[in-house]
Formats: sequence, C-alpha cells, structure tokens
Amino acid sequence: MNLIKLSAIDSTNAELRRRLQQDTLPDLTVVWALEQTQGKGQRGATWTTDKGKNMTFSILKRFKALEATDHFRINMSVSNALIKALSTLNIPALSIKWPNDILSGRHKICGILPENSLTGNRILYSIIGIGLNVNQEEFPGLPQAGSLLSTTGTVYDLDDVFLRLYASLTTIFAQEENTSTRELRQAYLKNLFGYGQTGSFQIGDEILTGQITGVDREGRLLLKMEDGREESFGMKEIKFRY
Repeated sequence: MNLIKLSAIDSTNAELRRRLQQDTLPDLTVVWALEQTQGKGQRGATWTTDKGKNMTFSILKRFKALEATDHFRINMSVSNALIKALSTLNIPALSIKWPNDILSGRHKICGILPENSLTGNRILYSIIGIGLNVNQEEFPGLPQAGSLLSTTGTVYDLDDVFLRLYASLTTIFAQEENTSTRELRQAYLKNLFGYGQTGSFQIGDEILTGQITGVDREGRLLLKMEDGREESFGMKEIKFRY
C-alpha cells in the first residue's frame, strides 16, 4: 500500500493531483488527511470535518480500457464497495443516495467525489475522494448529516475503519475489468435509496412526484412521473427531497 498520511491539507483530491503531476504514482495510491480545509463535494458543495474525528482520503485508480461514456461504473463500484465495508461495522440502514452519497437511515454519513482524467474517449485514471463522518457528534446547520458514532453510539478507530474501506475498494477494483455494467448496476440498485418507491423531487422551480426506476449508462436518474412518462435527469437537474 502506498499511503501518504498528512496532518492537514486543503483537499486530498487536489494534493493527490499535485503529486501525480510531479511523480509517477502507483495504482491505488492514497492521500489521507486528518484535516481537510477546502474539501469539495458534489454540486460544488464544501466538505469540512472536525480534525482527527473523521476520514478524508483520496485514492488513485488507473484504468486500461474504460470508455468515457462508462464513467458511472466508477461511482457504482466505489458506492458498492463502501456499502460492503460499512456493513462489516454493523452500521444500520445503509443505502446509496443517488448518485454517490452513503446514508445511514436518512442521515448522510459519507460522500464520494470522483474526478476523472481522459485521453481521447477513454478514462486514463480517476482520483476518487471519499469523506466519511466517523466520530463527529454534532453538525451545526446540517440536520441531515450524521456519523458512525451518531448512528451507533460507538467510537471507532480510524485506522481500522480505513483498512476496511481500503480492502473493499481494492477488492472491487481488482474485479472491475471482469464485472459487467449490468452486475454493477444490480448491486447499486439493490442499495439505492428510494428505488422502486414514489418520492418527491425538486426539478427546476417545481416540486414533482416520481418513482425511481433505475439509472442509465451515464448515471442519469430514471424516473417514472405521475402521468406515466419516463424521464432521465442529470445530477444538476434534480434534487431529492427526503
């Protein structure tokens, strides 16, 4: 394992990218910071954590022949791996909130941010940022945030949690080339929050009701609307109301 552990950094994704520009790093290199001051989430959101209580790391994954149009395979693989790892800690009511947050019940405990580098129409590598709330107890102004501690009442050893996540990620990546998109999607949908259920969504300025029926090849959310129409939505086009 090539692990670079730091006390504090602006962003583990940014630091891994800087080091990659300066040197040749082996596949599955990890940058782990005890404090991240300018972490990013989906939709440009910030991801801040209490120092030493949570887990913020980025992992480098190289690909031999992954088409750019199959980029959502990365999201599905990582989400599936994290669900499997967290299950070994008996975290209750785990699910994936589309496209790639991890929930315990209705509280977000983990976020994933893949940033892909392309050559032609293929993904050369991905820098995958993972932020997991572990031992933080309070989240001022974030009523839907939670942590492993807040959901179980147990204080966790960060090294142990990291090793579980890393083992699960490396296992699923080792199988990546031999795993079909259909298999990845089946595992992803099995744990997808709200799958097959009717829910409320914000689409533009409207609040609409629809049923999640799946995700397409590029990761767009598929909804069956109240009038029977089937539509697909990208990440910036729709928001969950949960």
